[in-house]
Amino acid sequence: PSGTLNLATCLRDGIGVAPDQKRALELYERLAEDRFYPGLKLAGYCRHVGIGCEPDRQEALRWYFELAKSAGKDVFSDDLVNCLRNMDGGSIIEKEAINWIREAAELGLAGQNMLAKLADGKTEDPAKHDAGVGWLSGSQPLRRMN
Repeated sequence: PSGTLNLATCLRDGIGVAPDQKRALELYERLAEDRFYPGLKLAGYCRHVGIGCEPDRQEALRWYFELAKSAGKDVFSDDLVNCLRNMDGGSIIEKEAINWIREAAELGLAGQNMLAKLADGKTEDPAKHDAGVGWLSGSQPLRRMN
């Protein structure tokens, strides 16, 4: 999975190859389907801010919710909460995610903090940035293609 992750990041950011954000999103989502943690996080992020697609908060929520479930109810899920904070709670997945957070709140502090943050109000969407650059390593400096 790490090779696919690195390829997706190179495609997204144009490192050593021509940028192809749509293909990068496809690779992130393939990793997400395999429940690979960075794939879940980056698929959600790309869908949230519109990298390789139009921004799609429902699809972002789907990946963020899978990410939160894979981490467990005892782990604070910032991405899930931030995505939900700008939604109206009307879709099925929004209701499921909110119920999951409520269940987590009954179990412990992470869930209680998620529930409290969810009630705080709206938040800014994450900014687009070259977050994946740091995931790559090697002896040669990486070069962005224009």
